[in-house]
Amino acid sequence: MNQLISYLIQSGVSLILLYAIYWLFLRRDTFFMVNRTYIVATILFSLFFPLLQIQLPFNQNSQGTFYVMLDAITINSSTIKGTISSHLNTFQILSVIWLTGICIFLIRFLFQLGQIMFMVRKYGISHQEGLNLVFIDRNYSPFSFFNLIFINRKELNETNIKEVISHEQVHIRQNHSADLILLEIMTIIQWFNPFVWFYRISLKSIHEYLADEGILKQGFNRINYQNLLLQQSTGFQVNDMTNNFNHSLIKKRIIMMTRNKSNYMAKLKVFLVTPVALFLVVAFTASNIT
Repeated sequence: MNQLISYLIQSGVSLILLYAIYWLFLRRDTFFMVNRTYIVATILFSLFFPLLQIQLPFNQNSQGTFYVMLDAITINSSTIKGTISSHLNTFQILSVIWLTGICIFLIRFLFQLGQIMFMVRKYGISHQEGLNLVFIDRNYSPFSFFNLIFINRKELNETNIKEVISHEQVHIRQNHSADLILLEIMTIIQWFNPFVWFYRISLKSIHEYLADEGILKQGFNRINYQNLLLQQSTGFQVNDMTNNFNHSLIKKRIIMMTRNKSNYMAKLKVFLVTPVALFLVVAFTASNIT
């Protein structure tokens, strides 16, 4: 039980510190792929680094003898039983709350997967020009999940549908759905940590910035594309595990499209994570070494 609590604390603190670096120094930059890499890498780091056991050289051969004089304390069986019972009750309550949250978010994760699978089974997959398209008849915003693109053909004209498909192809080529699965895993484990939800918002926004950037690099007219974003902003989002065409706030996406590109030196800021990561490893693994 102590090991589990230690893992959750270490992982949670890692998320907080590493996200703080992103928020303070990286979020306004237009190096979207660098930011995506940072976010994904820090999630993985926070998931796995508490499991490491690192032997620190200054802990070896450092045994010494210390004497501390304390006043006499009388301990009887009732005191011991009461203390143990109090701690067990606290651990039990916290464990039940945490496990309940895990069950809820695991069920949510499976439900979202099932929802997508149901739509594929209901509407079928149309293979056109190397694309896997699912034409739906509900008022959902266009979205993608791995190599599948879901669109409502009735809501789009021939010109717009090319832009929408090109947008979703960027999500597919860059494998953004894998990032979202990772987010779901972290959410299941750290559902109680508010910074997990900050990570979700930031990474999904970065996905949309990358897709918008990819569209403009292909030569699509920026004004027409921004108008398309406004037109599609009324559609519903299927669930949190899909890359939706209008997921991020439209205003932020338009601002990012018009913002001047960050200079090359801005990329160097990402290396601020190195000393923080080292500090986390030393500080939190040292306590586990005997």
